[in-house]
Amino acid sequence: TPVGPNEVGEHNSIAVGTSGLVQVAYYNQSDTALMFGRRLANGTWILEQPDDEDVGEHNALAVDANGTAHISYYDKDQDDLKYARRTSGGSWNIETVDTSDNVGQHTSIAVGADGTVHVSYYDSSDRDLKYAQRSPAGAWTIETAASDGDVGKDTSIALDAVGVPHISFYGESDKDFLYAARVGASSWDITTIEATGNVGKEGALAFGPDGAARVSYYDETNRDLKYAIQLPNQSWSIQTIDSAGDVGHHTSIAVDELGNAHIAYEDRTNDNAKYAIVAAPE
Repeated sequence: TPVGPNEVGEHNSIAVGTSGLVQVAYYNQSDTALMFGRRLANGTWILEQPDDEDVGEHNALAVDANGTAHISYYDKDQDDLKYARRTSGGSWNIETVDTSDNVGQHTSIAVGADGTVHVSYYDSSDRDLKYAQRSPAGAWTIETAASDGDVGKDTSIALDAVGVPHISFYGESDKDFLYAARVGASSWDITTIEATGNVGKEGALAFGPDGAARVSYYDETNRDLKYAIQLPNQSWSIQTIDSAGDVGHHTSIAVDELGNAHIAYEDRTNDNAKYAIVAAPE
């Protein structure tokens, strides 16, 4: 157990570095602080507090090829999007990324092979999906990726084989599950993954070795766990994975080297954590 007796653990995120080092980011509710933990080879947890003063909700963690931890998170005190990067010396560099109105909830983060940082998040003032990119030199650029209605909650960002960012997100206005793919230097192609009923909350996105995008998500209308895959240049293929009770909350997805999708999710009917495997397409 990496944490102590305080009220901690909400808004958690996990990543494993190339050396096998397990790292987690989470929110300390008692101290209203962003926390970070590393699990050493002997099983000991080393805890750090990168930032405090009502920050750390809606965090997302990514580890780059060098093992460096990167965290995007919400500054509730200032209503800003913030970013923390752990240095080789063990200190943290903190940057405020976006200060326009109330921004920075529902963050997701990915780091490219060249060190470029990609962050998706929700602008609750304008009700838009936003995207921020940090160049290897440290310069941030910010874009509005989608703005048709109230869109941009429950974002999940992933990079394809050539490093192009893709984002799955929930459209509150039409209750749809939506998808944004970056086209060219600064434009976005917005498509719909599913629009039947109220679908797409708590979604997660990952790419497989076959280049296909895979998403897991919650179908609120039917209270099911859903899964969709989009092979290159094809439409989305949708499956219901679990329909036994109220299932599919808080999904997380990973794809192994064979193309099998692994999904963790909550079974709210039985108060259980559940796990599903979806085989790679033949």
